[in-house]
Amino acid sequence: MNTVNFDIDVTSDNPLRHDKLNRGPAIDLFAKIITGFPQGCVCSINAPWGMGKTKFIRMLEAKLRKNGHRTFFFNAWESDFSEDPIMSLLSEMSLSKHNKTLWGLTGRIAIGVGKELAKGVIQKISGLDCESTLEVLADWSKKKVEDYENQKATIHDFKISLSEEIASSSSEPPAVFFIDELDRCNPIFAVKTLERIKHIFDIPNIVFILAIDKSQLENSICGYFGTDKFDSKEYLRRFIDIEYQLPEPSYGTYIDYIATQIGIDQDLRLEGSRAFEDFKRILSFQAQRRHLSLRQIEKLLIHVSIITSFFPTGALMEYIAFFVYLNFFECDILNKLEDRGYTGVEDLLHDFEQLCPAMDDDYSFFIGKVLGLYGDYAGCLDLNKPESWLPKNQEYFSEDAYMQLIPGMKQIVEADYSHRIKLEDILKHIRLYSRISKF
Repeated sequence: MNTVNFDIDVTSDNPLRHDKLNRGPAIDLFAKIITGFPQGCVCSINAPWGMGKTKFIRMLEAKLRKNGHRTFFFNAWESDFSEDPIMSLLSEMSLSKHNKTLWGLTGRIAIGVGKELAKGVIQKISGLDCESTLEVLADWSKKKVEDYENQKATIHDFKISLSEEIASSSSEPPAVFFIDELDRCNPIFAVKTLERIKHIFDIPNIVFILAIDKSQLENSICGYFGTDKFDSKEYLRRFIDIEYQLPEPSYGTYIDYIATQIGIDQDLRLEGSRAFEDFKRILSFQAQRRHLSLRQIEKLLIHVSIITSFFPTGALMEYIAFFVYLNFFECDILNKLEDRGYTGVEDLLHDFEQLCPAMDDDYSFFIGKVLGLYGDYAGCLDLNKPESWLPKNQEYFSEDAYMQLIPGMKQIVEADYSHRIKLEDILKHIRLYSRISKF
């Protein structure tokens, strides 16, 4: 197996060169949307974990840079140890260190204008230098009002200064600030980041783009407020102006890409065989039906690579891949196979129907071979009467597809070649690695 490297490779000269998920049209659309908001806004790109959000925004960032926009990128999860996200956000902007006004205002916001004043009041309340409770409370209230007014003025001045700084350093407004992994942060940091963006960074010439798993971020918001009854959807809606649901990827293209990355594409594509294309079609169908993440597909094919490495080259690798898929997502079927729980291939075929798109002759020969592997393993086929293996009256298959099933089975059970494999060997190696985490 090759060394697996799924690092993002996005080039500035051609941001879509490594677009394996056919997301170029969506990136072009989003780039136009952003250009239409020079006054600034907050956008979200929503998709479950492992569906390629980071690569999407990296390609979008490169495209915007190529178009003349100034961009910034902030991985929130790497900074959620900070007490206040404002300093982390600003540090990613690479703003001029000579703008003393801006950095002075930033410090006042981060530290809090009234922090030391409040500390003095607390000392008085605790009994130090305290002449009367009424006097202390009156003094404390006065300082809190002053603190609020000072902080409000500071934020106002900060917005003006930052807006001018952004406008002077960006050739094509707006500047775009990408925030990734916010949904993975601790709830306090996640909510504070949202609040800082909305109340401090809502200025002209800057657009924020949040790459999030919306449902997970909503859970973090509920955690912050201490109850799952809190309306986190409505709360989040107040911070986000434009929501974009990342479309599901082109699974077939991605399966090809990962198979090449981990070095199993040649093993799964024997010369003259369409079996890998058949397996890929089934896996793509199931990925779309189950909304599998790209990470799940990666791990599935890595397991295929590990297990097929124990078999000789050309030993029906694509069928091994099919049984590894069953181990990942259809354990009940695999367990029943291993226990010889199907009385015949007809019963197994009934369970296979739910895994596959409507049967046709494009890949029924592939399914026939899988049925043959089980029939040979369970000893449930009368080799003298292949016409008895499957029922004549069925509705799921086209006539052409049905005609391909039995030849596929016969090729397995009648085969006599050096690299022939048995289902028991496949199951043995699958079980050997069954304790490796799948997801």
